[in-house]
Amino acid sequence: MLGRRHLLLSLGTAVAPLMPLIMEMPIAVAVTLLGVAVGSLIPDSDTSGSTVFRLQVPGLRGRIGKVINNSVAPLLPVFGYISRYTILFPVTWLLDHLLDEDVSRGHRDFSHSLTGAGSFLLLTSVYLFPVALWLGSFDLLPWFVSGYAFGFLMHLLQDSCTVSGIRWLYPFRSLKLSGSLVTRSGSQSDRRPEYLVYVLGILLSGLAAASVNPSLTTSYVSFLGAFLVSVLWAVFVSGVASVRID
Repeated sequence: MLGRRHLLLSLGTAVAPLMPLIMEMPIAVAVTLLGVAVGSLIPDSDTSGSTVFRLQVPGLRGRIGKVINNSVAPLLPVFGYISRYTILFPVTWLLDHLLDEDVSRGHRDFSHSLTGAGSFLLLTSVYLFPVALWLGSFDLLPWFVSGYAFGFLMHLLQDSCTVSGIRWLYPFRSLKLSGSLVTRSGSQSDRRPEYLVYVLGILLSGLAAASVNPSLTTSYVSFLGAFLVSVLWAVFVSGVASVRID
């Protein structure tokens, strides 16, 4: 799946439950969404030409695309190269020796598994600790880490909808989840992820209106957003992408 689709789908999903908090906790929400953006692209650090190594996200358009490319995109290569050379390569090398087998660093192998997700999340948190210490505050670190974990798992869910699928339990088991989405670039690319982005946009517009309704509490709107995106993804995964276990 294209990088911009991973980014927009993950951010759109994360914004839904966070919508009523944007005005109350703008900095915390912004840091969380930064974590989501980075996490949604980090699994593709196993491929040298992926979006996470670029200073601009190709294909993003409009005001939202401009905001992302001006604020978030310049940070992506920092996280991308650190993740590739200080997490992906060392951890797979260590697993090679511990498991006495060749743990692949290839596309959609280790970095697209729960083992990889845990490794990336743990070590990224460790690397960010001195940064938080230098800034003199740890208050925002949990927000970023939570967003990072969410974005990472959303990437795995989205790639599970493709015909190539992913092995969630790699390198311990070969069980694979795969769907019907075709991810080739160009005019032959599957448009269903884009349609899902549009549906998310409509949903977020409704949640934005609900957030300013004085008769609705913040917790209610947040729960409603989480519930609606969960239902939307359940329908997309099972009905639209027809994800199955191989």
